[in-house]
Amino acid sequence: MTRDGLHGLTTETLTPRIGELGLFTVMAALGAGTFLLDCVTPRGVPVWVLYVLPLILTSWAPHRWSSRIVAGICTALTFLGYVMSSDMPGVPTWLPQTNRSFSLIIFPLIAYVIDQQKRLTREWHKSMELAAEQVALRERSLLLKKTAEEVQDLYDRAPCGYHSLDSTGLVVAMNQTELDWLGYTKEELIGKRRFADLITPAGVVLFKERFPQFIRDGQIKDLEFEFIRKDGSTFPILLSATAVTDSAGRFVSSRSTLIDMTERKRAEEALQRSHQSLEALVAERTTTLLETNQRLEQELAQSQQMHRALTASENRFRELVESLPLPIWTCLPDGTCDYLSPQWAHYTGRSADEPFSTGCLQYVHPEDRSRITEQWHDAVTHAHPLDAELRFKRADGVYRWFHAHATPIRDQDRRVLKWVGTYTDMHDRKQAQELQARLAAIVESSSDAVMSKSLEGRIESWNKSAERMFGYSSEDIIGQPVTRILPTDRHAEESILIEQIKAGIRIQQFESVRIHKDGHLIQVSLTVSPIVDGNGHVTAVSTIARDITERKRVEHTLTQQRRLIELSYDPIFSWDMERGILDWNRGCEQLYGYTRAEAIGRNSHTLLSSTPSCPFDTIYTELETTGAWTGEIHHRTKDGRELLVESRWGLMNAGGQRLVLETNRDITERRQAELMILQKNKDLETLLYVTSHDLKEPLRAIESFSVLLQERYADRLDEKGQDFLRRIVRATQRLDRLLTDILDLSRAQRMDPPIDEIGADHLVREVLRRLESRIKATAARITVCTPLPYLRVNTTWAVQGLYNLVSNALKFVSPGGAPDIEIAPHVEIDPEGAERVGLVVRDRGPGVPSDQRERIFELFRRAVGRDIEGTGAGLAIVRQVAERHGGRAWVAPREGGGSEFFLTFGITRQVVKEGGHDVETIRYSDR
Repeated sequence: MTRDGLHGLTTETLTPRIGELGLFTVMAALGAGTFLLDCVTPRGVPVWVLYVLPLILTSWAPHRWSSRIVAGICTALTFLGYVMSSDMPGVPTWLPQTNRSFSLIIFPLIAYVIDQQKRLTREWHKSMELAAEQVALRERSLLLKKTAEEVQDLYDRAPCGYHSLDSTGLVVAMNQTELDWLGYTKEELIGKRRFADLITPAGVVLFKERFPQFIRDGQIKDLEFEFIRKDGSTFPILLSATAVTDSAGRFVSSRSTLIDMTERKRAEEALQRSHQSLEALVAERTTTLLETNQRLEQELAQSQQMHRALTASENRFRELVESLPLPIWTCLPDGTCDYLSPQWAHYTGRSADEPFSTGCLQYVHPEDRSRITEQWHDAVTHAHPLDAELRFKRADGVYRWFHAHATPIRDQDRRVLKWVGTYTDMHDRKQAQELQARLAAIVESSSDAVMSKSLEGRIESWNKSAERMFGYSSEDIIGQPVTRILPTDRHAEESILIEQIKAGIRIQQFESVRIHKDGHLIQVSLTVSPIVDGNGHVTAVSTIARDITERKRVEHTLTQQRRLIELSYDPIFSWDMERGILDWNRGCEQLYGYTRAEAIGRNSHTLLSSTPSCPFDTIYTELETTGAWTGEIHHRTKDGRELLVESRWGLMNAGGQRLVLETNRDITERRQAELMILQKNKDLETLLYVTSHDLKEPLRAIESFSVLLQERYADRLDEKGQDFLRRIVRATQRLDRLLTDILDLSRAQRMDPPIDEIGADHLVREVLRRLESRIKATAARITVCTPLPYLRVNTTWAVQGLYNLVSNALKFVSPGGAPDIEIAPHVEIDPEGAERVGLVVRDRGPGVPSDQRERIFELFRRAVGRDIEGTGAGLAIVRQVAERHGGRAWVAPREGGGSEFFLTFGITRQVVKEGGHDVETIRYSDR
């Protein structure tokens, strides 16, 4: 029972029933009205033709049998009305009998056409739904597969270890990270080894003690074990785990997370050793300070003795200075030079008569003078030694770099007695340092890891890129053995490389594996070179490492993609012009019948007898321009069958070669079905055209005879009879327009593609020419805003759509006023940023209510009564024209009253003339 007490009636079921009852009520009313009109009209007037209206309305009824039943009812009512109506004077009896007998052919024929149209529509909808379901199912399966692969990769490549144990401690699952730690493969461990087999004896005791408790509690945290690798070495791990239970709470397996504690253990041991060293160092420094105090006291006594001997040794000092190769100089405490050795005069070409007080500033390079002057004044002011680098001019005018060193000589009271300085030629060393600095900068800025190691395998240098690649800073790694970044199984490889380097062999592009500080593996390409001394002896090894992990990953991905292509059921193969077919997947073998061995190296066009929809030269041009081509090609299989495939070509570069990847899909059956539907639609269109033509002929006869009756026998009929005749004429005229509009709508749905490049002003002129008489009769004012755009349209139907809009604007006017119409260009930007161009027709009529603005574009839907002529098909044709051009049609209220009808023609290039918009007003009036 439903809420209102009715069985089986809900809102969802009641609404369609109400609509269906309304439709059959309208058809019954039309049939009854036609029957009553037929009974009161003489037999010579074919009113039975009006039964076509309820029969046409059955195309909207959901039942398959409705058209046949209504056709039978209309036939019966036609002959019943004939019996009940009276003869027309002057008309032979055979004429109305023949007229009425014609319904035996017309009504069943229309019912058959309507039934066929319903059946074809249902079949088309069903095929579209099946195609959409297949596409959605394929996309879901691909998404699920990709997600599963990503989850598995995340589990296997996690930075920590994962494994699962059953209730007996047997390993039932383990990720790749933990397997790499242990050095086993999955086949060696999973289902064959227990956890107790992988840990040290002390860990086994702890495991046997805590594992039963873990099964009961379901959780355990931070247990330390030592794992035993396959090669026998051990390493510490930190284990945490949770239990997986079934619905009854029984233990199924464990989920264990393991963290490698090797580095942390090493850090703890290093910290402990550091504490011990610090304590020993403090004790040692205390003893040293006591010894230093005693030594300082002795040195103080000695310095006093040395001061007394200083004066005696001055002469000896001068002799020594003048015999040294370095320029020596002395200054007074205020910084004034009082001595320059002969070596200085020899270097600079200084005159013997020049006083010492002038100093040497005049020989300093101009760029160094301000700096050295400031440094010298600072040293004199604060009485601290001077160390500086500057350039001196040689006697031949060449500047060379020197190192200036000055030391203050003090007395026992720490007062400065004299300054003694030297100039050391460091020009060659400076250049060598600059060269070395440039080389070091190049090494440091290199994107590759650059390192050097001794012949014993200890790292001696380590650049920034090496720090980024391996995670070790220079302080951490320099002095350490290179095996620190080598996997265990690569130690022998390093020894072989060093032996080859000792022999003077340079190794390039050697691919290997290294270990990051955090434990993950790095695929590298190595260039290993010997470092030789001045005598040509190999003293060290230089290594340049390039990270190729990403390249390896891409190569692995490409391999997997190739496997997926091989497993695809769609035919996919690659080829080039010179070598023919290079790859041929299983889908190709199944569709074409040729095996891979038969296809490789053959020209695909020759092998498959390819016949494309356009010339090959056109295809190759598009392929070179855009990198892709899509179209239809006829192929022939090995057994001689003809196939039609939807082919997609993609141009790609692989290792310097230009290859074409061709993907085909068999659409032979689909195309046959499409051709069959097109043929049936064409037959239906022909039938509709013939039916419309045949129906119009009796309609014209009815109209002609009705007009003759009005002209010749109107005075014999009373007012009611004359009203009946006028209604008959209007009904036949409206039915004629209705059949014409239905035929036009059917043609619009199958219009030819838009190929005409034409200015919209030509369309407007043609429409105004056709409506010239109506414009003059209504004294309409037509305003055309120029310039109008250029459009790509089907000219015939574009004119028809614009004609319908202007014709409507002439009909719908405010009471007592003349039509005021404006035709203007319209440009809009869709959400994708494409420009859509069209026209807008504005009027000053009564407007369209908001709830009717979409409804009026439906077939036979009108927002006004029968007082204004029309069939309700004009705006439906306008929308069909817009949609067939890739555009749209809609209505909006006009500011100040009236309506704006928009008609766009898809994405069209708009050409606008220079200058502002012109407004052209056309005024038609009776003269």
